Amino acid sequence: TEVSSPDGLALPGGPDELAGVAEDHPLLRIRDAEIQRHRREQSVARRSARPDWALELGYGFRAAEDAMGDRRPDMITLGISMELPVFAGGRDRRREKAAALKTEAARDARLDQARMLAMKGRRMEAALEGIRRRLTLMEDEWLPAARREAETTLQAYQAGTVPFSDVIDSRMRWLETRLQLDALRAEQARDRVELRYLAATDLAEDES
Repeated sequence: TEVSSPDGLALPGGPDELAGVAEDHPLLRIRDAEIQRHRREQSVARRSARPDWALELGYGFRAAEDAMGDRRPDMITLGISMELPVFAGGRDRRREKAAALKTEAARDARLDQARMLAMKGRRMEAALEGIRRRLTLMEDEWLPAARREAETTLQAYQAGTVPFSDVIDSRMRWLETRLQLDALRAEQARDRVELRYLAATDLAEDES
């Protein structure tokens, strides 16, 4: 009697193309939005500290006549005004400085976030490389050896040379090896999914 081989598990694609953390990673996009918000606050505070200019142009129609009986000319007026932020200027400059400090802090936070993601990605790649080596060893050596032992022991039992307990023990070792292999494949799949998240890769690509 032959012992059937274990079924393989479908896994996501390999991580070779995922070496770097994507610039549009969700966590980095959040940091970028924070930087842009502080930049806008800085820009608003800078504009508030500047003088406000205003230009007024007027046209007046005059139908009255002067003392000589001539019609008075129409009148055009031009006015320029400037509002100086005498009292609010210091406050606005403090707001601008505070927003600039927040912008710089947000940039540093984004850099730290990108470094952390990159370090995590490298650790995941190293772990996946170790899993790949273990899978190769189990698929090429351990599992075939365990299956051959189970088949040989079963044939020996049928020939009456070994007790039935040896058949049970050999089959249990083969089944345990299968379970270890399946668990390792599942670990590989989880790590690949996490690595795709770090690279902001759409998981639907694996289904196409």
